[in-house]
Amino acid sequence: MKLEIVSKLNTVLKDDIFSETQVVYILTRIGKILELEYDGNYPVLKFYRDWSVHTKLDRKKNKKIIEILKEFIKEKEIRHRFVLHTQFCSELNEFLKKHDLEQLNKIKLDNFIYYLGKVISDTPIDVEFDEPKYRISIGEPDKKGQSGLYIISILP
Repeated sequence: MKLEIVSKLNTVLKDDIFSETQVVYILTRIGKILELEYDGNYPVLKFYRDWSVHTKLDRKKNKKIIEILKEFIKEKEIRHRFVLHTQFCSELNEFLKKHDLEQLNKIKLDNFIYYLGKVISDTPIDVEFDEPKYRISIGEPDKKGQSGLYIISILP
């Protein structure tokens, strides 16, 4: 089963990335592989995969993401956008390499990030560590190679 998933994923990765549909397909295939072998590696990759296909997330299972979201909320700085994406890109490339999958060159990676931003822009994440509760949302990206801006709001 895993070999079939990897084979299908490799076929898609060889093409140019030009749609939200491709990004969701790639992330769902990666998610299937992670479910088969998940050992705590790739927490940011798993987080974005989950964010791309779910409207609510259980952050209790992903301690690395809890740490990142707490810092993100505490500091409210744009730099976290780049930290999350840097870690995402690193984990994605590491995952692809580990599974002997087609690597994403800069153009494909920029397209991937752009369409990922479009996919998750309509799915805010509600975060509750202590009072108050927070909602993290992301605006649609302006151009390829970037995500939209992250917006943090306090929920009533």
